[in-house]
Amino acid sequence: LWTMNLEHDREKIIKEHPEWFSVNRNGKSLVEEKAYVDYYKFMCPALPEVREYIKNKIKAYCEVEGLNGIAIAYHRFVDVILPTTLWPRYGIVHDREYPEWDYGYHPAMIELFQSQYGYDPREQEDPSTDDKWLQFRCDQITEVANEISEVVHSYGKVMAASPFLTPAMSRKMVRQDWGKWNLDIVFPMVYSNFYTEDVSFISDCTIENVRDKNAMTTLYCGMMAVNGPEMFESMDAAFNNGAEGIAIFTINGLRSQEVRAQFRAYA
Repeated sequence: LWTMNLEHDREKIIKEHPEWFSVNRNGKSLVEEKAYVDYYKFMCPALPEVREYIKNKIKAYCEVEGLNGIAIAYHRFVDVILPTTLWPRYGIVHDREYPEWDYGYHPAMIELFQSQYGYDPREQEDPSTDDKWLQFRCDQITEVANEISEVVHSYGKVMAASPFLTPAMSRKMVRQDWGKWNLDIVFPMVYSNFYTEDVSFISDCTIENVRDKNAMTTLYCGMMAVNGPEMFESMDAAFNNGAEGIAIFTINGLRSQEVRAQFRAYA
């Protein structure tokens, strides 16, 4: 399920609760301004009403008979730094954090931060260099993740998530400090081809994820399907460095019958 990015009843919620949506450093809400794509309608994690809305959605799914668990996605802010291969698609270069892509400046978020730290991060010459402000936004996302986890575990279900590559990289790129989330399973999206990297990138990320994940969490490695031998080199790289499973996005990417047969044999 999508959580911070609104998945269902988008137009209805925008109309009824425009104040729920994330705000960038320029003071523009996602109701007013598009960030990359139309379906990016991220909500503010500092708002109790947003947290309640998300938890009620999770409860509704947990009550579905036969469901074993919940895997959350889009549990983050808008990408302040996009993967390198996506830069040309949007005609941008993310060589630093730009105000129009830097979200988390909702008045409720600013007020909460100011009450804890005594200053407004917008008054900094460059808010992107403020570690307290960065961590505060990460912690808001973590709090919501762990509130969701409490709900899921109260139903005796498995709690999982599909975050960005590693806790360190996702913290910087989308404000996800997922090593602190109370997950049973994590599927980090180690999509090496999004970052113009080779198989060694998967090894490096997996080593980092083994080190930085929550001790309670089983690590799977999420990877893009590759219609060739690199698919199996990638899987080896993950398993040889501590992953306990693999998630493929998506299996339809294995187009040739030969590769599919190899994949079945490998599995």
